[in-house]
Amino acid sequence: MIQRSAPSTYGALDRVFFHWLLAYNMPIVYLAWLTVKHGVPLGGSPYSPGLQSVATGIFRQSSVATSGYPYALILRISICVPLFKTDPLVAAASQLVAAHYTFPDLIVNGTTTADWQYVRMTANHYSQAGVTDVTSSAIRCYELDSTSATNAGIATVVAGSTVGFKADNIMGHPGYFSAYMTPASPAANSNSAGLSKTWFKIWEWAPTYSPRTGLVFSSENIQQFTFTIPKNTPNGQYLLRGEQIALHLAGTTGGAQFYIGCAQINVVGGGNGSPGPTVSFPGAYSATDPGILINIYSLPAGFTGYKAPGPAVWKG
Repeated sequence: MIQRSAPSTYGALDRVFFHWLLAYNMPIVYLAWLTVKHGVPLGGSPYSPGLQSVATGIFRQSSVATSGYPYALILRISICVPLFKTDPLVAAASQLVAAHYTFPDLIVNGTTTADWQYVRMTANHYSQAGVTDVTSSAIRCYELDSTSATNAGIATVVAGSTVGFKADNIMGHPGYFSAYMTPASPAANSNSAGLSKTWFKIWEWAPTYSPRTGLVFSSENIQQFTFTIPKNTPNGQYLLRGEQIALHLAGTTGGAQFYIGCAQINVVGGGNGSPGPTVSFPGAYSATDPGILINIYSLPAGFTGYKAPGPAVWKG
């Protein structure tokens, strides 16, 4: 278990970040080379202060010219691999370039369905980038377009069954997982489903905390997550929304990344429960919720535990 603690300045993390890139990520090394040689900006990064000077300094540490960066790569590997294994600062920096992901596969009672068979295809099915604006309509299901609903099928699920989502990559970012449902009117494959304040949370997986360990993300580096459809869920068609809020950059407003998948299901064998409390998407979250705006590497004084965003879980 690793206690999360942050570097004191962005400058220190910048330096480790670029060392890591030199050792492990050739395409971004090339971008850094462009920054040095031609002044091409690497804008949009929270680590932009001093970016060019840091890149320049690292390249100059090599005994070869910038144009010979493949040789510098070999040098950096010999330096960085031991650091990567032992230095928590390097481990933290590695989160910046960890792969993103989507949730294309629905899991029902241990059976994984085909990509996008029952899950609405998301707009990030190529880029895999997460949603960062909690006020945008993308926070609901992040559909590619209006055909995402009609192209996906509707899976029959018995209430009380174990369901879930499988990602197309290892989920390497530390974060908070949750699952929501909403009655789908007129049908689960309708574009009007889920537009109202009808979403309720059925499951969550939050990091644990103690003063000794700090925040511990037991969900880190998995590829799928599963949970149970409450037995008292009324019969009918629903959207099932799986989500991970990646928190590795959540120390600044808009830094949290939301990875979302919405499956279309028909619940049978259910009960007469009254799911709630209900929320809308957008509307369920604020960018400043303590579970969304949080520096997991430098927790505030008096921190007692992770506060999950959104409503309480309906147990059913």
